[in-house]
Amino acid sequence: MAAAADSFERALTLNPESVQAHYYLGNVMASVGRLDKAIEHFQQVLRIEPGFADARASLARALAMQKRMNRRTCGGKPPRLPVPPNPGLRLAILDYISLPTFTVHGASKPNVQA
Repeated sequence: MAAAADSFERALTLNPESVQAHYYLGNVMASVGRLDKAIEHFQQVLRIEPGFADARASLARALAMQKRMNRRTCGGKPPRLPVPPNPGLRLAILDYISLPTFTVHGASKPNVQA
């Protein structure tokens, strides 16, 4: 993939308006997880050739993947769980979460003793 990216980047130094080089470099960047760069290249394609349907679809996919990744990582912080408004419910949830667990046939269940 690095060789392909290098080839397309060289093509862009020779012709910065190359739709094909931007498009294929965007695909390479998306395939290696560099969604920010992929999005930039797809946007360049659409700036040069607004009717390029494959670039529009690729841009949409890259933006959706980026959104999912951002939602998953929340900017590098662990995601915040919603807090129930009822204080009694909050305590019940905290009690449930802090119960020791045991495994039954691969499934983890709370160890509730009567």
